[in-house]
Amino acid sequence: ALAGEISPFLCSGSHQVQRDCQPSALNCFVEAMSQCVPPTPIRPCVLKYLGKTHNLWFRSTLMLEHQAFEKGLSLQIKPKQTTEFYEQESITLPQQEILDSLAELYCLLQEEDMWAGLWQKRCKFPETATAIAYEQHGFFEQAQETYEKAMEKAKKEHERNNASPAIFPEYQLWEDHWIRCSKELNQWEALTEYGQSKGHINPYLVLECAWRVSNWTAMKEALVQVELSCPKEMAWKVNMYRGYLAICHPDEQQLNFIERLVEMASGLAIREWRRLPQVVSHVHTPLLQ
Repeated sequence: ALAGEISPFLCSGSHQVQRDCQPSALNCFVEAMSQCVPPTPIRPCVLKYLGKTHNLWFRSTLMLEHQAFEKGLSLQIKPKQTTEFYEQESITLPQQEILDSLAELYCLLQEEDMWAGLWQKRCKFPETATAIAYEQHGFFEQAQETYEKAMEKAKKEHERNNASPAIFPEYQLWEDHWIRCSKELNQWEALTEYGQSKGHINPYLVLECAWRVSNWTAMKEALVQVELSCPKEMAWKVNMYRGYLAICHPDEQQLNFIERLVEMASGLAIREWRRLPQVVSHVHTPLLQ
């Protein structure tokens, strides 16, 4: 009975006022629940939400890891083999949800080794594991090429068979990490074009890339698209981009707004810092930069 009521309670919007309170009443409640024996089941997507929204990063991650082992998911790395595809394990939808949520939390925490280990276990395409290994060693050009090979291989496969929804997270990984490799290789013009391309419109990517190649027109257009609908955790960065535009746009310099934009961006960045884990790690780096 409690399991059916707990998820709606934990996700209730009434807890949003506690986001900046550390520790909050919700934090204490979840910490207490984690000590229950037997454990009260909480859906993986709810744990992921609690982790990133209410500063329960480590507790949510530990609970998801426990769920993974309880569901019988082995986290041993797959052996190297020469077949075209890894043999797919019979992973049920609940198990898939656990792995997706756990991988996203690892990614948000920038726990790259844990994330890589998880994906090397669950990937279908051997190219995915190879590309991740290249990334871990800093070989971004080889990683980018391997992601492109995986995309081409998947395209050919789907000309013969329909794609399974279970493989979609792996497709998203290819795109996200192809973009990451492009950033590491300073391919800013190509990324700006990709962010503006039909079918792949990504104003956040354009904002990140356009100022590096002095494409102020593209940056201004992207800023208009994101200003009214950006997530709260991105607000500090949007104000920072406004500052870039106010200083550097050759036709629309607004230097009198700079100080105000700096104050707003700094205040919002400090607020986001407080929502991160207390132990400083790689996840804090973007705010420090």
